[in-house]
Amino acid sequence: MRCVLPLFPTVLALRVLRLPALILAATAFLVSGCASPLPLPGRPDIPFGEGRIWQAERAGQPPSYFFGTIHVTDPRVFELPEAAETAFEKAETAVFEIDYRRRSSRKELNQFFYLPEDQSLRDVLGYDTHRDLRQLDRSLSISRYQPWVAWMALTDREIPVGEQEDPERPVLDDWLILRARKAGKELVFLETDVEQWRVFGGIPMDDQVSMLRSAIDTYYSARTRVDRIDLYLKGDLAMIYALRQRSLSHLDPALARRYLERLLLDRNRRMVERILPIMAEASIFVAVGALHMPGEEGILDLLEKQGYRITRLN
Repeated sequence: MRCVLPLFPTVLALRVLRLPALILAATAFLVSGCASPLPLPGRPDIPFGEGRIWQAERAGQPPSYFFGTIHVTDPRVFELPEAAETAFEKAETAVFEIDYRRRSSRKELNQFFYLPEDQSLRDVLGYDTHRDLRQLDRSLSISRYQPWVAWMALTDREIPVGEQEDPERPVLDDWLILRARKAGKELVFLETDVEQWRVFGGIPMDDQVSMLRSAIDTYYSARTRVDRIDLYLKGDLAMIYALRQRSLSHLDPALARRYLERLLLDRNRRMVERILPIMAEASIFVAVGALHMPGEEGILDLLEKQGYRITRLN
């Protein structure tokens, strides 16, 4: 049996960061020991809960296109909908979340992943939580990673193990970046690596500990058996959204809201703020993680509030 707990955006984090093999190995090990999965939640009625690509139009501007991606190497996701291929060809500029080939120094990024040299994970977790983490995975418990990294390793159930994930292949986003470069398109990136990793490493330590404690407590009960890639290919963003919301339901409500604001909604607002001036000048093809698209304060909702007419193309 294989368990999948959709919890944005941890696949991206593990693949892009290229953390040491112990994290990926831990994830593979943890996936193998699953309890009975939970049924799927009800599908919510949210804005833009269906689709993979949309057109955004406003008077006096060329149309632009928004394509929701998924950060995996599964061969199925590289077969783009015809509407996405057409939009990609039409657009003069291609816009992505981040250029992962341009990275800050490891020393600069380490501040977001590691505890200070005079601290251990046991120091910040306390005896009971550290003991329980050690029972689930010893390699994580003896590390100097910040608690959010251990939390990712426990909660991430989206990485295909040995079947579909190929470390030698680019994820969908990187593949599109390569295509855009070869086509001679102007490339724009919406976040720097430091901005993205500060989102995680800047989570207050008390919140990191609470999130990890919750992941430990619900490890054997909060599982959902679902093919997230299949949901993505169907354009069922509402169900992916619902699964993410359920994964947060085990946290204190105030903490869950802070998590959602920091890791998703704040980034949506920042992306739209940076996209708007580019849209005013050229037809653009925007490819960012699909969970940035739906819901209140998703990218498409924010664009609609700016006066754009949004049309689903697939």
